[in-house]
Amino acid sequence: MSVIHVKTTSGFECDVNEAALNDYEVLDYIAEIQINSNPLFYPLLVKKLLGADGEKALREHVRKDDGFVDNNDIAVEVTDIFTSIKAGKN
Repeated sequence: MSVIHVKTTSGFECDVNEAALNDYEVLDYIAEIQINSNPLFYPLLVKKLLGADGEKALREHVRKDDGFVDNNDIAVEVTDIFTSIKAGKN
C-alpha cells in the first residue's frame, strides 16, 4: 500500500492511501459535495481518504473550544489535503 503524507496549512498531518485517489466512491462523494452542494458526504469522503483513525484525528484537529466540529473547517481541510497532494505530484 502506497501512502502520501500530507501536511495542511493549519498543521494537520495525515497519510492518504494513494489507491483512494482513484477510487470510484471517493469520486462519487466529491461529486455529491461539489455538484449537488451536499455536505452530508464529507464524513464518508474523509473516512475513505484517511481511514477511521485519520477521520477522528481530523475531527479533533478542528474541534472548537465549545466541543463542536464546524463542517466548514472540515471542508477547508479536505480541500487543503487535495491541494497538498496535487502540489506534491507536480
